[in-house]
Amino acid sequence: MTAGALLLAGLTWTAMNTVNQLRDWETAASSTPPPKTSARSSASSSSSPAATPASEADNRAPGPSHPSSAAPEPPKALPYPGIFLDRKNSLTIKEGVERRGRKGDIRFDCKEVGCELESDTSALALLPGDPGASLDDCRLALSASDTHHAADRRVLLAAAASGSEICVKHPSGDIALLVLQVKSTAMPEIGFITMDMTVWRTA
Repeated sequence: MTAGALLLAGLTWTAMNTVNQLRDWETAASSTPPPKTSARSSASSSSSPAATPASEADNRAPGPSHPSSAAPEPPKALPYPGIFLDRKNSLTIKEGVERRGRKGDIRFDCKEVGCELESDTSALALLPGDPGASLDDCRLALSASDTHHAADRRVLLAAAASGSEICVKHPSGDIALLVLQVKSTAMPEIGFITMDMTVWRTA
């Protein structure tokens, strides 16, 4: 009887111990928090923008090109002071010098109607008003001129005086401003003029 009682007590204790262990495992399993890596991965995938497929990136239209902020520089004014012309020489616009002979761009001559400047290649325009003309003033004065018309290639000097300005348009695109300094035409046979010239290349 004593042995039977001890065996029953041992089986009862073992069963209760097993029940307690199962209860501890369930409690531990229910209190364990979910892995943080899964939450971080989900947040990252939801907040990051979707990657652009390579094919879509290749087909994307390029953005508008920005024009250069550097504006083109205006033509530079080149001075040629102290030009002397008489009935034996002429003026070359490209070189800005007098040349012996009459084959230059501009010639001084005196005829029955008076003394004048003439050209076979360039248009000329005598400017009215006060001196101090600019490149734009010459462009405006020469806008209606034509190098093929004889009337546009001659300027009478009867109304010109010291300080008078004459604009010249060369076929190359050069524009020149002639400023009369001295006019000696009382005796046409020995007449001459002196002037200063400013040239804007390919203006």
